[in-house]
Amino acid sequence: MAQGNSYEEARKQRLQDNKRRFQELGVLKIANSLSDVIKDKNNTKRKYQVRSKTAPVNPDLVRRSSRPRSQVTYYGRIKCKTSFIAERSDTLKRAKSFQSGLLSRNPSFVKSMSLSNVSGNFGLNIPAEICKNHLPKEPKVRIMLEDEDGSVYETNYYWVTRYITTGWKTFSMDHKLDFGDALVHIFKVSNDIGDMKVDETIKAGESKSSKTVDAEQICHQL
Repeated sequence: MAQGNSYEEARKQRLQDNKRRFQELGVLKIANSLSDVIKDKNNTKRKYQVRSKTAPVNPDLVRRSSRPRSQVTYYGRIKCKTSFIAERSDTLKRAKSFQSGLLSRNPSFVKSMSLSNVSGNFGLNIPAEICKNHLPKEPKVRIMLEDEDGSVYETNYYWVTRYITTGWKTFSMDHKLDFGDALVHIFKVSNDIGDMKVDETIKAGESKSSKTVDAEQICHQL
């Protein structure tokens, strides 16, 4: 019994010694302050912020420019696009009317200029029917283009792509071809060289009367 009391007293003595050492080191103050902070944090209720509905902002008040605001309208753009489509359609009709007046049986075709024909890589695609029936299936064929004034341009036709590329850019730029213009091509194969007569260039927006041409006489002159 005496041994039990002595052990209990020794344990209490060690606890008091440890407490005194902690006090000397300031550990108890730090532990108490941390426990107080944790209690305050748990007791604090979370506050939710309620967003108020913002009033509509007048765009005129936000602008920094002193210039008056102009209203955006798409009427002009739509009108311009519609008129251009009408002009291109009229140009194509006049070119086909000119083609129908030709007195020769030589193959011919009408080509309305697209963006790829007058810009970028500058190429002229030949209709598949013309390529199949009147052009040799060779990788590269030399074709001579002659305009209505008699100027001749040497070009290269590639059977795989059915495109005239080399030389077409010079022809297009010399004649100031633009998107929507129409060309009437009269085609003839002589020897191993393809001769193509560009007899009529009809510009979009211009009223140029059609005429009847004897294509056989033209091709004999090439």
